[in-house]
Amino acid sequence: MVKASAIICLTSSGRAAVLIAKYRPSMPLISIVIPWLKKNQLRWSFSGAFEARQSLFVRGLFPMLPDPRHHAYSKSGTNEPVLKDALDRGKAVGVIKPHDLVVVCQKALGCICCKDH
Repeated sequence: MVKASAIICLTSSGRAAVLIAKYRPSMPLISIVIPWLKKNQLRWSFSGAFEARQSLFVRGLFPMLPDPRHHAYSKSGTNEPVLKDALDRGKAVGVIKPHDLVVVCQKALGCICCKDH
């Protein structure tokens, strides 16, 4: 059994975090709603704010939008800037303390061993 102080869930729609919250974990669940850039013929817009607001109604779930300057799900496969931002915000609100264990979950984005997939 992992004695984590928080769960951090990277999600684009918020559904993964809601599914985890359904099981009422004993630790807080921080949902990082990754914004996606959408465009139509006239303008560009970011999605994610609506999904984060909808998550406010779920017990034990703390939704947040990452800093838009950080590119989550980048080609390099690293989300370190987004995770660092989430850890810093968790520490700022008192959910996470220094040297605490944190569980991070995110969607697997295909095979990273080769570019054919």
